[in-house]
Amino acid sequence: MVHLSGEIHTKSSRTRRRFRRLVLDRVRNVLRRTESPAKVEELEGRIHIVGDASEDLAQRLANIFGVHRITRVDPIRFTELDELAAAVYERCADRVQARVFAVRVRRRGRHRWSSEQAQRAIGGKLYPVARGVDLRRPEVEVKLEIYGDLAYLITETWSGPSGLPSGSQDKSLSLLSGGFDSPVASWLMMRRGSPVDFVHFKLECSASEHAILVAQTLWQRWGEGTRPVLWMIDFQGVKEALLEHVDSSLRQVVLKQLMFACADRLAERLGIHALVTGEAVGQVSSQTMSHLAAIDSAANRTVLRPLAGALKEEIIARAREIGTEAISARAVEVCDLSEGPVAVTARWARLRAAHEGLPEGLIDEALASLEVVALQDWFPGVTFAPVVTNAPDDRSLVDPRDGVPDEGSLVLTGSKGALVGSALASRGRDVVVLLKDEKPD
Repeated sequence: MVHLSGEIHTKSSRTRRRFRRLVLDRVRNVLRRTESPAKVEELEGRIHIVGDASEDLAQRLANIFGVHRITRVDPIRFTELDELAAAVYERCADRVQARVFAVRVRRRGRHRWSSEQAQRAIGGKLYPVARGVDLRRPEVEVKLEIYGDLAYLITETWSGPSGLPSGSQDKSLSLLSGGFDSPVASWLMMRRGSPVDFVHFKLECSASEHAILVAQTLWQRWGEGTRPVLWMIDFQGVKEALLEHVDSSLRQVVLKQLMFACADRLAERLGIHALVTGEAVGQVSSQTMSHLAAIDSAANRTVLRPLAGALKEEIIARAREIGTEAISARAVEVCDLSEGPVAVTARWARLRAAHEGLPEGLIDEALASLEVVALQDWFPGVTFAPVVTNAPDDRSLVDPRDGVPDEGSLVLTGSKGALVGSALASRGRDVVVLLKDEKPD
């Protein structure tokens, strides 16, 4: 049985129906991808998966955002409470044999007895074979959910992430380093219903393949029903310019500002309203409150920081929970460009002077290196699809929604251009993706 997030039940009936449909779509996706023979059945507002009780399927379903938990249940039809107690005894006597137990009952519908009376009746039936009862710390819990004359004896439970279903909110663009923080921040946004695409800034001192592997791992485990892409921007030229033209104490902050300015320009081209980062207040010198304000000034859209108040140990614990810790532990989060003491408080005049001392066109040059790969296509060494702002005259301009020629060099455009371009480039096809540049005024 699929139990929806409690937050979904607090929404209006219209919103609740939409969110429920999104969860059902993800459930059906899992069944199709795993070629499971199970069927989805809806009974009085409850979602049942019938025909496949494998642990692997249950865990996949439990990784869907908007799912509170998945339970394996044994249905029991009954007319009287004594009949229900006897049926539960037949199924659970072995489980509570010589052990301390507790009975938990939740019910809906009209009955001549209360949930507490049901617990006592079932517990009284099981008590003779048990070692005792402890409602606070039992060794075994006998759990039932009762709907009218149908009881579900819960035999196994898998906890889900809850939150909101993917696609219930607009997409966001996450600045991905590959360390612990940015994948966890991305996961938290995914849990709020926002599908996430990624942008990674490639530097000689960064572990780019580790970063992409982290993003792919996150998507494979938690991204059911989504097809995220990763945008790669070569930032080595920016790094060299910072080393030559910017005071050592300011380089980290100016680097972040330039990354945000690039990500903001990319998000504008993609029609994405928000950037996501893994910064936590005060974690490093570039993440003091005044520096975060200075960094935000480089972007024209909302910057979301889900980890702003989190401790590092909390972030690592969450990374372990979502499955990215082991990979992130091997990655370098970002290059240290400083050569001594670093500034911890933004001096806006000094930052402006630092930017004025940089060569013109740095961001344009970095964005000219833009490439894209869909996480479903990525493997170490795969060819990314180059991204252009103007279509070359010697290539056919194609919107994949109208079909893709089997031969020839292509320029792919439209909403599916990046996904199809990535798939074709990964198979060795000569393609580029057209993405118009909308510079802010």
